[in-house]
Parts: sequence; structure tokens; C-alpha cells
Amino acid sequence: MLLQLFTTLRGGRQTNPIAAWSGEGPAWNDHLVGSECLNIDDSVNGMEEIYTIASYRIVQELVNNAVKHAKRITKLKVHLAVYEQHMVIRVKDNGIGFDQQKNKWGFGLSGVDERARSLGGTLDIGTSVNKGVKVSVRIPLVAS
Repeated sequence: MLLQLFTTLRGGRQTNPIAAWSGEGPAWNDHLVGSECLNIDDSVNGMEEIYTIASYRIVQELVNNAVKHAKRITKLKVHLAVYEQHMVIRVKDNGIGFDQQKNKWGFGLSGVDERARSLGGTLDIGTSVNKGVKVSVRIPLVAS
């Protein structure tokens, strides 16, 4: 279901965004070679559409941020799973990181934070200069 939605949301511009995230798409060729990891756990298959769309948009933004801002990135890991009634998204890179005290969030991270909060979730960012970035988003899954 999730892979099908990812493909549909791309509107034909990229027939398979999972392939792009795993290093086969043109957006990745200049940034990462063989050091990507995308792990979408089977536990996400039963999520409601609102969470599936949110997970896609959040992962899309976090991956785009890593590719755009990380510089010298050689590893990128994306993990999506359901754990204890929460959708958990983790994105980690080994890029240049940033100083959270000096650098304010841009539109991308602000948008991820807003999307997570709109669903009752949280965004946690761990980073420091030259140490990469670890982002964790945790959103409670509310039964309908």
C-alpha cells in the first residue's frame, strides 16, 4: 500500500520513488553511491491514509534536506515503522550537520515539525557540526 501510494503521489515524474531513495534515481547519483538504506517495516501496511500520506511527505522532505544540505554525505538511512501504536520515522545521515544554536530551522524542517504536531506527534533532531544529522518523528496512531 505504501509503495503504491508513493508511486501515485509522484504523478509519474519518478515511477518508483523507493528506487530513487535507494540510489537508482537521478537525484541521488551525484550524492550517494551504494551507502543508502531504506527500511519500510511491514507494520506500516495497515496505516490509515492520513498517516501514509504524512509519512511520505515527511520522509520526502527529510531526504531532500539531507541531499541538499548535508554536503559530503556518503550514508543515508531511512526507517519507517509502527511501534507501540506510533508511526516512527528516523532519518540519519553522515553529512556536515549543523549547530542548532546558530542555525534556525528553514521551511523544510518547520514543515515537518508542523505536520508531525498536527497529528499529535513530535520531531526530535540530533546534530552537531561535522557529526551528521539524526531526525526522529513520532506520531501516535489514533484508531478511527
